[in-house]
Parts: sequence; structure tokens; C-alpha cells
Amino acid sequence: MPSPNAPGRQYFEVCPHLTDAQHDLYDRMSEISEDCLCAGWIYGNEYNIWAAITLSEPAPAYGPINPRLLRRCLQLADETGGWIYWDDGPQFAPMAQWLAMVAQHNDAGNAGRTVGLSR
Repeated sequence: MPSPNAPGRQYFEVCPHLTDAQHDLYDRMSEISEDCLCAGWIYGNEYNIWAAITLSEPAPAYGPINPRLLRRCLQLADETGGWIYWDDGPQFAPMAQWLAMVAQHNDAGNAGRTVGLSR
């Protein structure tokens, strides 16, 4: 088996600006979107998964979300100290920034309910 660093082999890292743990969080969140809505990342995915974790109620369109994936997202959020959101690609927000984004999102009437950290 050739070495991954062999001459002529190139690897494309999808999100080189994310750490491994942040990328794992992105992958799990994307997996939820794919499982529930057949889309790699549906608009508002970050807010809907956050609501499913913090309020135990996903957006109605999502239907039931695999609880193992939700637990893993929460574990990775704790490990990384933040959350993934989409802005021309996956971006990482430290938790204080993410909570401010959630508050702004809810204040704008986008969520239809208050989303916040309730654990």
C-alpha cells in the first residue's frame, strides 16, 4: 500500500481551518441533516440541532433524530468549547459567540421559540 505522503499523491482537506474535533462535530451535524432531510447541510441545521439538544425538540421537518448523534454532538461541543455554523462553508464559533448567535437568531424571529443552553 503506497504511503499517503508518496510523491504524486495529493489529499484535499475539506476544512483545513477546523481541528479534528471540530471537523468531527461538523461531520456529525452533517450526518443528522443527511439522515433527516437527505441534505448534507440544510439551511438552519446548526440552530435546529441545537434546539434538539437543548430543548429536546427538533424542528418538525427533522422528525426523530438519532439520540446517539445528538449526544455525540453535545460531547464534541463540550470538548471543543463551541459549535459549528454555516457561512460559505463550515465555521467554528466559540461557545460565547455561538450563544450570542442563537440569541440574535431567536430575536429575529427565525426560531419561533427560544433556544438556549438548558443543561
